Amino acid sequence: MKAITAISSAALAFSFYPLLNSIALDLASPFLLAFLVQCATIIVGFCTLITMNKSNKNIMACFADYKKLPFDIFIIPIISGIGIYLGGLFFLFALSLMSKAGAAIIMESWPIIAIVMAPIALNKNWQKLNIVDGGLIFISLIGLLFITASEEQISLNDFMNNPLFLFSDQNFHGTLGLVMALLSALCFAASSIARSAFAHNLPTEFRVKHFKRTETVSESIFTYLLTYLCGLPLALFSLLLMEDAISIEFSAIIPILLIGLSLVITSSLYSYALLVADNSNINLIWYISPLLAAVWLTIFGFSQITPMLVIGGVLIISANVILILKSRKPNTDV
Repeated sequence: MKAITAISSAALAFSFYPLLNSIALDLASPFLLAFLVQCATIIVGFCTLITMNKSNKNIMACFADYKKLPFDIFIIPIISGIGIYLGGLFFLFALSLMSKAGAAIIMESWPIIAIVMAPIALNKNWQKLNIVDGGLIFISLIGLLFITASEEQISLNDFMNNPLFLFSDQNFHGTLGLVMALLSALCFAASSIARSAFAHNLPTEFRVKHFKRTETVSESIFTYLLTYLCGLPLALFSLLLMEDAISIEFSAIIPILLIGLSLVITSSLYSYALLVADNSNINLIWYISPLLAAVWLTIFGFSQITPMLVIGGVLIISANVILILKSRKPNTDV
């Protein structure tokens, strides 16, 4: 159950991400916010890693040995760092070109892409997807679609008459927004899988020397920290290129730091879950995240509970219960 616990915790942490961004976006511009979140995530990641390893010297030694790794391993965090930043950038473009709900649901499809990519990238002997897995994917996506309809104030009757409401009456900008949202999902999936692949491909002696053993949360945090450090130059370049004047309210500091904390918890536990998982369809558990996000947004006045939200929640929870029951094995940890 280690993988299930880890990915469930990651989904819980990420469920606060939309709420925190909704608060922070009122206090800072998108490109400035993206850069500051990059910095906050690095700071939180460093502090967490130092706390877990009880020494900053060990962390510095870890970075020094990283530079000595073979190029095919060394380059992975750089690719992942660029990918995760581009994913966020594409998502910003999608939000400006199409409905926010449409952009969000397409971006949130990245775990489905990860299900396909993970066995190839990690080269693990995972079970192949079957008809039941395909059904769970379909149920989760339908549940997410119901939640999106709720956010768009669409009734059940209107939804049944036009289930493809997200893609109706799209002009050129709307179509371009769809492409941007799909690219965002692809970047997020590829970046997430790349981080797990990096940790998976690290030499055993490197992992044991710096993290005492293999498949630990510490090595997942180290991998995520590397990813954000490698993506920082691109974030700074984008900020300088796109922003003429930089201004921010002091009250934005707390939500930005909380976003960094949310991202560190999310990605480190997600990467750890993939390292110890026996089946890539564990990604489906991720879909409790948009459900919980809708709840938090409702509590803080950004949304409201509707029958469509309840239906979507039931579908997602049902799919996850079936997945967990399928994933359990007697006397073993998943």
